[in-house]
Amino acid sequence: MSAFPPPSGRRPASARSTTALLLALLGAASLAGCTVRTAEPSPPPAPTVETAPVEETDPAPAPARLPEACASSPARADLGSRDGANGEVYEEDANGLATVYAVAYNDTFQDIAGRFCLDKDELRLTYNHGDELIADEYIALQPESRADARRASGYNFPACPVSTNDNPLVASISWWADDESDKTYQANVQGSPRDTGAARGATGDARTDASGDLVDYTVASNDTWRGIRDRFCFDYYFMWSLTGTDEPSVLHPGDVIPLKPQFLERPVD
Repeated sequence: MSAFPPPSGRRPASARSTTALLLALLGAASLAGCTVRTAEPSPPPAPTVETAPVEETDPAPAPARLPEACASSPARADLGSRDGANGEVYEEDANGLATVYAVAYNDTFQDIAGRFCLDKDELRLTYNHGDELIADEYIALQPESRADARRASGYNFPACPVSTNDNPLVASISWWADDESDKTYQANVQGSPRDTGAARGATGDARTDASGDLVDYTVASNDTWRGIRDRFCFDYYFMWSLTGTDEPSVLHPGDVIPLKPQFLERPVD
């Protein structure tokens, strides 16, 4: 009996080559259509931070520049007439500094302020008569002169307090009779004088009693009844109760005018 060699665990080289080729083809087929990442992954996007919108604001206006001469001149010094400030000084203080100015045609707050070395906005507030200047009116160059400027412009009782309707609050008197047989009118007094301070036409001294109530006034040079009424806030009718006459009396320096009614009756006309 012929003997056959025992089976071997090794395959022929041709078989091993065939198997390796089949495995390579199967591996390539299984990877078909797949993408292999070889680079480092990209970092996630940074989160979005919400910020409030920034409101755009107009830059603050630059302050108006005063003339160079103002560097060596005090406020209210008159640097001279110019376009936009062609009026004349109406009043000055004891130091020769302008206090009241007469407005001319085409004058402006800016140019008047430059002429007198003043702040334009403060000048406008002192005027306190709207945003437009009126030719031939008077403008105060300091708050203390506002009443003088209003008086020069023709306003009655320029320094007196006013009502909600902008009417001056003044002491007054109305006269009445009980019946037609009465020979005299009786006074009905409303309010009382108040001293708003010395001003043009009333620069004399006022006297008060222990409680502070006005007693009388001593006339000074160049005083006028208009100035006295304006200063003490009483009207023409109240004046009659002080003097006893319808006609304003001639004033002399040193005259003493009572500031409390002296005559509370008057003849029936």
